[in-house]
Amino acid sequence: MVAAYLALSAALCSVCGQDDTDGGDQNTGAEGGAGAGGSAVAASGSDGAGGSGGQVGGASAPELEPHTDCDITGKWISVRRTLSAAVSAEGILQSAHNWGYWQFEQEGAEAVTVKGLRCGFQLVSRSTTFATDITVSQAIWDAETTHSRNDGRRATYGATDGDECHLHIEQRYVVRGATVDYFIDPSVDLAEAETPATATSPGWEDWDGDGHPGVTFRLSGLASGELYVAQRDWHEYEGTTPRGADKFEVGVIWNTEQVTLGKDPEQLPSADSISSTDPDENFIWFARVDGLEQWDVDENADDLEICVRVREIKDRLLPEGNR
Repeated sequence: MVAAYLALSAALCSVCGQDDTDGGDQNTGAEGGAGAGGSAVAASGSDGAGGSGGQVGGASAPELEPHTDCDITGKWISVRRTLSAAVSAEGILQSAHNWGYWQFEQEGAEAVTVKGLRCGFQLVSRSTTFATDITVSQAIWDAETTHSRNDGRRATYGATDGDECHLHIEQRYVVRGATVDYFIDPSVDLAEAETPATATSPGWEDWDGDGHPGVTFRLSGLASGELYVAQRDWHEYEGTTPRGADKFEVGVIWNTEQVTLGKDPEQLPSADSISSTDPDENFIWFARVDGLEQWDVDENADDLEICVRVREIKDRLLPEGNR
């Protein structure tokens, strides 16, 4: 989703008469685990797929021991924040804020997500030069909840040699605006989503029911328009937490790619993008909601009802995710 926003932000640069030539690779500040790197790729264009992302890697996981104060069993909500920068338009920064619900079970240091919901997202301009608003409909949030779950996602959570716990939640892909069961396979070329899905073949799907392919991002401000895209992201989470914590932050490793299915107006340009790579800018916050008065959700509530409550209380429990 960040890539779509970057493409539209670059449209503002064009409208404002800014230079839209390739400025080369840049690393601007975002988070992950042990060390970060990124590569510039086409964020969105009418001729195929692109992406933006930063990867953290290299450090081996510490030896973990089961501990009663390192147990993630229970119900949690999360706010994930990632930051991206447009390579071809210096100073264009956007953050994406995703909201989730998790129910974990843990045995020893091994945990699994028995119920995991994606509850929506918001895109926020972090640029000081161009005033822009990017909006999506709640229909996209609801479609993501119903199409793409985190059930079965595995994790490890245990005590380290120090007075801390270490959490790792495995990499998981998410698809938007296209046939999930087919495009969730990263070996499948996302460009195949340029054709509509049928009863017998995969392709783009109108997730927000607005008559346009894929998911729709709406731009208003110095320029206006719509971008219709299919997207595929992956995320992985890792970091240390205090023992016994009911609220904590860990790092995010991620990448995203997308294919542009249409534009209105057609002259909306595309932009190269790259995730920022400073370890303070990409992160996810978790808050336990078991027994909280604010978590007044019926045990029989359906997934959409649960996500409504997540969105209602996220800013109270996890305001840090809005940074």
